Amino acid sequence: MDKKSYPVLVLTLSLAMTGCGGSDPVTEGVMSRSAASVTVAPATDYNELIQRIYVAYFGRPADAEGLAFWSNAYRQANIPLDIGSLLTAYDSSPTVKYLVDIFGRSLESQDLYDDNDHAAFVNSVYRNLYNRDAEPQGRDFWTKAITDGVLTKPVVALAIMGGAQGTDSESISKKVAAASHFTSLFTPADLASAYSGNAAISVARRTLNKITGSTTAIDLEEIVRLSVPEVIRVPTLPAYKLATYAAGAGRGTVTPVSGTFREGEQITVRAQPDYFSEFAGWSQRSVCAGGLGGCRVTIESDTVAEARFDPTEVFFGGEMTLNASRETDDGRICRWNVVWEKIDVVIRTAYTASGRTNTLRVTGKFDAAPLTEDCDPSSQTIDKTFNIPPIGRSFNETVMVVDGAGDQLLTVAGEVPGPGYGNILPAGLVTMSLRYANAKNAKGEAHIPMSLLHRRRAR
Repeated sequence: MDKKSYPVLVLTLSLAMTGCGGSDPVTEGVMSRSAASVTVAPATDYNELIQRIYVAYFGRPADAEGLAFWSNAYRQANIPLDIGSLLTAYDSSPTVKYLVDIFGRSLESQDLYDDNDHAAFVNSVYRNLYNRDAEPQGRDFWTKAITDGVLTKPVVALAIMGGAQGTDSESISKKVAAASHFTSLFTPADLASAYSGNAAISVARRTLNKITGSTTAIDLEEIVRLSVPEVIRVPTLPAYKLATYAAGAGRGTVTPVSGTFREGEQITVRAQPDYFSEFAGWSQRSVCAGGLGGCRVTIESDTVAEARFDPTEVFFGGEMTLNASRETDDGRICRWNVVWEKIDVVIRTAYTASGRTNTLRVTGKFDAAPLTEDCDPSSQTIDKTFNIPPIGRSFNETVMVVDGAGDQLLTVAGEVPGPGYGNILPAGLVTMSLRYANAKNAKGEAHIPMSLLHRRRAR
């Protein structure tokens, strides 16, 4: 199954089951509208959507700073305001994909969820939204989707939330209302700093856990109001700076971003290379050491974590065979068995002060063995280099090979991975096509996906 189309399939199945009278959050969907019809809304219009993401994924209200930041980011990207349209736009927009999946790469996500226990994550989302564990059918469905790599955790959280009906829908609405009220109480400058650190966040999570679908508006306001003194009473420990940097000739990200953390907080620092780079280790001034792309840091003083990244070359390879024919100038029909072997495609990225450049090098050799008499065999090698677009854009380059076996048009097409891919190869990233062109009565065409062979550090 094409991973890119899976969120839309989930919505389609959900809507179909709704028509049959189902009520399980696994099979219920929400009506979607085209992302193209969405007009740019004020940042504050996104506050409820961001609160919903925080409640479903983190089980807590958004802090005032985070709410303002993500609401503005979603507004600038013109993200759809409802869950159904958001999941639909996730398929086609790299920006939407990035802004949804980034929650799964956050420090808080890394601290909350075990990368190897997807069932526990699904249960956590159900408890965050509905104060209960998932039904076995729902748990197994979503767990398999994550395990198979067809859905990310943030998409699963959104889909579970988007499928809620009845009392489950009421539970979400009440929790989001409570989260919004909680955030508003800690928005003033003199209180904003109180809602930070693990202890205060634990209070916030316990507060939302008390909210159910049957909680009245009066009780909801009282539950939130009573949490304020408890948050304020959390001991205020000294704060220190954690500065994170990415260094080297390659590119990558180090999480969390530089910030201030309370004394004693345990932070997981991770280094993630982009697609055309590799993690080369931590610098000498870094609190982390060794070759691993992650380490656990206990904040005791101002701290630095600097990861080094080196650029890489990415090699793809494949072979193509086709039976081809064309009419010669003297009216004969010649037929060949054309074998392209050892076709190599190398994508290399170079980083300069002015930005990033990508080059595509195609090398290969074909042999054309005649299948008819009085037709000549032929062979030829190619070695072509092209400049291709920056990240997140497609390319389509052609190599015209004119030989006795006909005018062969060799096409290399693909996509330069964007931020959403990280260091993982998307299926069908590079494809090659071969056909005959500009030759009289020519027949023959072949298409292949290129296989990833290996990476190596750029020389």
